[in-house]
Amino acid sequence: LTVIAVGTSFPELVTNVYSALEGAPQIGLGNVMGSNIYNLGFNMALGFFLLAIPIKKRFFQNDSIFLFVITSLFLILSLDGSLTFFEGLAFLFIFLCYFLYLMKTSPYRTAHEIKQFTQEKRQHLMSLPFFSSLAYLTLGLVALIFGARYLISSVLLLSTELELSEKLISMTLVAFGTALPELFVTINATRKGLVDVFLGNIVGSNIANILLVLGLAALITPLPLTLFDLFFGLPMMLFMTLLLVHFLLSKRTSQFFTGFLLFLSYGVFLFSLLFFANIV
Repeated sequence: LTVIAVGTSFPELVTNVYSALEGAPQIGLGNVMGSNIYNLGFNMALGFFLLAIPIKKRFFQNDSIFLFVITSLFLILSLDGSLTFFEGLAFLFIFLCYFLYLMKTSPYRTAHEIKQFTQEKRQHLMSLPFFSSLAYLTLGLVALIFGARYLISSVLLLSTELELSEKLISMTLVAFGTALPELFVTINATRKGLVDVFLGNIVGSNIANILLVLGLAALITPLPLTLFDLFFGLPMMLFMTLLLVHFLLSKRTSQFFTGFLLFLSYGVFLFSLLFFANIV
């Protein structure tokens, strides 16, 4: 819910910040909405289909409810047609409070494992593998920054050539690309039976996308929303989040059935993008 989720949300963060700086905030906004819906409708559904062990629902009930609350807040604040500087500031403040809350209330077992891991690896911090990892991290960050630059210009070019809106492209192609880290985590975590990593990554990533990513982007420039966003995109994201909350709170709803509903909802979302392409 913290480190992995923020890490997998970093492509959305770089894309949003750069699109806001380039005067194309609709690309970043569409990217976040598309990524969150893709995370729920495809990554979450895929994880539910692949998991062979039951999910300990009680561990993620509060976090899923929090995701539903901030998604609702996102919709309410967007009703005036944009996310402003002060609303972005509020998102960042909420994210900071949530992050500190998680740090304070993290289970003792997890904290103990982290402490044990750092003690075991302390003698290797100055070794070659450490510096190799640091070099790869630096190269990855540089690639993300330069990649975001060319991504925005490519979206603008495609929009002109195909006569489609930047928002439509960012909700589909760009969202799929920036959500690939969540997909890889989903496949690896479910294959190894790491339910907490799989579920926590998607819930945490969606939270980070709304509060951290959109919060930072709104500080740079107001984020405009279309009628499609207000009356279909955001309500669909809220509905799919509600499906997750219902699954985690219910004792009878199966994960396979919930996965099917999420996947079906994502299909409806993609179809609606094609049907309402002129107003996206």
